[in-house]
Amino acid sequence: LFRSNEITAVARLLALACILSVFIPAFIMSDPLRSLFMPLALGVGFAMISSYLLSSTFVPVMAVWLLKPHHPGAHPAKEPFFERVVVAAYERLAGWIVALRWLVVPSYLAGVAIALLWLGARLGTELFPQIDSGQFVLRFRPPPGTNFEITRMMAQKILGVIERECGKDAIDISIGFAGQIAPNFGLNNVILLMRGPDDGMLRVALREGSGVRLDSLRERLREILPGEVSPWLAGEFVRTGLDRQTADSRARNISFGFEPGDMVSNVMSFGSPAPLEVVVYGPRLPEVRAHAEKIKREMAKIPCLRDVQFRQSLDYPTVDVDIDREKAGLSGMDAQNISDSVLVATNSSRYVALNFWQDTTTGFDYQVEVLVPTQRMTSAREVETIPLSQVNNFTNLMLRDVADVRGGVTPGQIDRFSSQRFISVTANIEATDLGTASRLVDRAVAQAGNAPKGVSIIMRG
Repeated sequence: LFRSNEITAVARLLALACILSVFIPAFIMSDPLRSLFMPLALGVGFAMISSYLLSSTFVPVMAVWLLKPHHPGAHPAKEPFFERVVVAAYERLAGWIVALRWLVVPSYLAGVAIALLWLGARLGTELFPQIDSGQFVLRFRPPPGTNFEITRMMAQKILGVIERECGKDAIDISIGFAGQIAPNFGLNNVILLMRGPDDGMLRVALREGSGVRLDSLRERLREILPGEVSPWLAGEFVRTGLDRQTADSRARNISFGFEPGDMVSNVMSFGSPAPLEVVVYGPRLPEVRAHAEKIKREMAKIPCLRDVQFRQSLDYPTVDVDIDREKAGLSGMDAQNISDSVLVATNSSRYVALNFWQDTTTGFDYQVEVLVPTQRMTSAREVETIPLSQVNNFTNLMLRDVADVRGGVTPGQIDRFSSQRFISVTANIEATDLGTASRLVDRAVAQAGNAPKGVSIIMRG
């Protein structure tokens, strides 16, 4: 046996090296792939190394001891200890089990079933292992309709709080987007993933070895950001002309939410900005919203959920212009004249009259447009004083003379599923697994009651 062990040692070592070489790439991977494959590589590697060591040491010794040659007629004066104690005890135990097999087998199966049920109720389920990638995305939203400049300054304020909490040296790189490109600029807003001037996003990557735990940092930011940003935002609103009470009330209507920072988490969410998303859709938006609000209230009661909020802006401030056709007719105006005047003042003349100027030196052409600065068009009062084109010698005609101008609200973002509008409730998960959180959300949806006729619910994320 020992001679055979020496002959096969090199062959077994080569087989071990071939198997281990397959898992070498796992040691040079980076997260999140490293976190996925490293446990498998270590498990197989240590198992193979242990198997090789045992086959070279313990197994040959035990084989020599247990497989001794037996000569007929040879009766040793004294039985070895192993046969006298261990083998005899094993024979007695095996005989007892076989004799009571009708009791032992059902008891064994029942014990296995109880163990599986007990462990199954405590083991979490995930689509992908939760990892600390050191990257996160913070989506912040001031009150609907907030000016782009305030959103931009809010991003700088939040970034300062992040630097203070985790240390400026701990941040490797940060990038931010605030607001949405104005419609008078020729850029596709889809690439920015922004819903309007009241939307912002910060993407932060922490340095490797910084010692900052991502889950602890997220919880800390959720706790302190509303208290630090709201008073500052109220002061900015006061500087724009709002009274203190209105400014304080508006400043409390802010929201923060974290989104996946690494590529794998984004892919695993299948396009959703959060791991959990409940989509409520139907033909009548008021009924859809009413039921979505019930679900949101029930989800907010779940302790392991964070950042429970609507993905869409549901109450975006608007200025409604209702043309009085009788007054407009008496003034010699029509709907086209009035709408052109409003469009030029609130957006740009490019939608009414395209005007290009060409530089004869370079050959480049430039679009020339006229618009009122956004900081001078902030309320229904400014809109109703828009001057209209001169018609029938009415030189001082304003919009309020031919139309009813008033403030209102409207959905700031319209999403459709199967040609029907939907509202989605999103949530993040902390301190639990995806399977447990998903079951709790299913229970919350059930507790919200039956959906109105025609309203449906689907789960995403």
